[in-house]
Amino acid sequence: MVPRGLEALTQGDWEEAVTRATSFAQNLRVTLPRHLTVDDLVHTAVEQVLSGTRNFDLETDSLAGVLCNTIRSIVSPKGLAEYSRRMPLATEQEQANAIAPSSDDECLFSGSDRESIFLMAKQKANGNKPLVEYIEAFRANFSREESAELLGISVAECYELQREFKKLVALVVAELKPADKPL
Repeated sequence: MVPRGLEALTQGDWEEAVTRATSFAQNLRVTLPRHLTVDDLVHTAVEQVLSGTRNFDLETDSLAGVLCNTIRSIVSPKGLAEYSRRMPLATEQEQANAIAPSSDDECLFSGSDRESIFLMAKQKANGNKPLVEYIEAFRANFSREESAELLGISVAECYELQREFKKLVALVVAELKPADKPL
């Protein structure tokens, strides 16, 4: 049975939610088993939402939020164990010899560089708790509205935190001294 409210969603709503969920899955701080890709995570999350195995109310929850929370559940230790049990995609030997796909080819910075940028930006925030919390919400791919609700601030204040964060990122990137930048 399809959960109530899903039938009213447009293709654009689904595309936006899946895009945000994919971005969220790519930015997770967990190491996925080599046989499990970001696409697998998102596909499984969509499958669980459509099958009704997830309880949610689209009047209060965004579809993107539901998908992100489902992905978070899937990558939990219990979720990964259940996923592997239900869908054994590869033997342990195949997993050990598999080459992990890299999404870094499509990104200006590698995953480790992105982690460094976020860490350094949080350090440069100098204990500015709302800014650090905004950086974490941004890292989790929350929208401005979701971030404002999460932090208990107005959307206008969220815009200001976003401007501060952009300045911090510019400072951090300048410090990283990319290879094409003269020394």
